[in-house]
Amino acid sequence: MSSTSSEEEDLWKEQLKTIKRKGEILEERTLNKYFEEVKTKVFDTEMGYGYVSDNAGQPKIKIVLKGNSPFLNNEMKTLHSRLVDLHLYSQVYRVVKATNMDETGRTFYIFRHYLHLQSMAPNEINSLKIAACRDTDQEDIEFLDPLYVDEDFVVVEKDNYSWFLVVSEFPNLPIRVNFVPFMKKTNGSSPIFICPLPRGRHHISKVVQENPGWRKCGYEEPCVIQKGLVYNFTTDVSGQKENIGTMKIETWGQDTNWVVYKPEMFKAQDFIESSLTVDGGSEFVFSGPLSLYDKLRVEVEVPFYQKKVTSWEIATIDQAILADLPPYGKISNLEPFFTFVRAGRLSISQLKAILTHMGYSDAPDPDSSLADTQIPSLVHSYVQDWKEKNGSQATLVEFLSVLRMADVALTNIAMEISQNIANSKCGIAAYTIN
Repeated sequence: MSSTSSEEEDLWKEQLKTIKRKGEILEERTLNKYFEEVKTKVFDTEMGYGYVSDNAGQPKIKIVLKGNSPFLNNEMKTLHSRLVDLHLYSQVYRVVKATNMDETGRTFYIFRHYLHLQSMAPNEINSLKIAACRDTDQEDIEFLDPLYVDEDFVVVEKDNYSWFLVVSEFPNLPIRVNFVPFMKKTNGSSPIFICPLPRGRHHISKVVQENPGWRKCGYEEPCVIQKGLVYNFTTDVSGQKENIGTMKIETWGQDTNWVVYKPEMFKAQDFIESSLTVDGGSEFVFSGPLSLYDKLRVEVEVPFYQKKVTSWEIATIDQAILADLPPYGKISNLEPFFTFVRAGRLSISQLKAILTHMGYSDAPDPDSSLADTQIPSLVHSYVQDWKEKNGSQATLVEFLSVLRMADVALTNIAMEISQNIANSKCGIAAYTIN
């Protein structure tokens, strides 16, 4: 290796150390700041991956939730022999090299894991490995030390690997999950199914695909629980605390247990009061309400309600396309709006109107002293929260309808986004689950 390439290698690793030392989070802004001279930088917050590369060609990164991989056979529910004594703590990621991409430059890949590092001991963090293999020899699985680990992501060097998975020898590490309530579309009463799922809308989509007729019926509530442990779920039933079932999360296969809240327990309420304890223990790992849709949302939205008008251009957009969820290799479909915001052109009164129509009652007042430089990050955080809370209902059409409201007055931006959809492949479904 030449001295130049050695210096580059040291610089890349030093930049990761600097990011960790300063407590910054890995995101597009961070990559642009610390890897400014690197040719290619890609980061997808929603899907949970990214990379920095000397190569100009951009590979596709796919999340394999339902299909088979070198690591596990979902149909047979079996693990590769080299993984039978290990435990899975991320999605399976597959990197597909861009067509005719023969470049051999250096690449660091960034993958999201499921873990809650703050609850882990140093030896547990040090146990994390990246199982990796090549397309050309899927039986030869190697275990790599991550170059970087933070609360959300691991970083690993490519070295011509195509498949990646975070693993550990510890069976019950703490996982960041969301409790997600679902109901079944039916003419009669449906129970509410409360499922513990890893973060990410694709996990919700997978549950809906595997359970025909299910729909998300409430907001996601974050929690930390340990993989493989059984938890008792307690709620109020007719004024009495009652254990209505057990909950458990596994990271592959179909062994995750969810709780069924029966129709006779439901009293037209806005939330389900919930508490979670480890089976055989008494200490609460979660206690609080799981908020449901409809009545709760109506109470917030009615004072500010206006009829949303959908233009012909918006009506031609696929109703299933989600807002701010780009396909592989593309920027966000809301980028014209984000550009407008970053340019300092969004007034606080417009911001308040947008957030009100999105269902928020805590929007800043026009007379507040909010600095222009604070608005872009505030907008981004609200959009992310809106997407997480509304799941499959956080569609591009819904967001464009908000931009066209009279008190928002951003019809020109909505039309620019609509035209981009018509002129590009952004109209294709934003993600695919194998």
